[in-house]
Amino acid sequence: MPMGNGNLFLPVKAEIRKIINKKEGDTVHIILFKDNEPLEVPEEMLLCLEDEPQALTFFNKLTESEQKFYIRYIYSAKKEEIKIDRLAKTINKLVKGLKMYDKETS
Repeated sequence: MPMGNGNLFLPVKAEIRKIINKKEGDTVHIILFKDNEPLEVPEEMLLCLEDEPQALTFFNKLTESEQKFYIRYIYSAKKEEIKIDRLAKTINKLVKGLKMYDKETS
């Protein structure tokens, strides 16, 4: 994520930091690899998007990376009720034309 000063911020989970002997705020060097996996929208998400045409239209306008952000966010949940909650929140954001990290304005 952009930090606003030309640098990028990449959160690293505590369990990974512990393995690599780093603390919160430490600098690490990483190597990025291109994601060549084809995008697969899960059936239940597609059904929800089809119920909200405005959300589906906006979702289809997103880049493949932006679509994957949403999909990973939803399906990384371990509990089914959290997955459902995330799916509902995602559909609501998409209806409003918001990308994953866009903030809602009041």
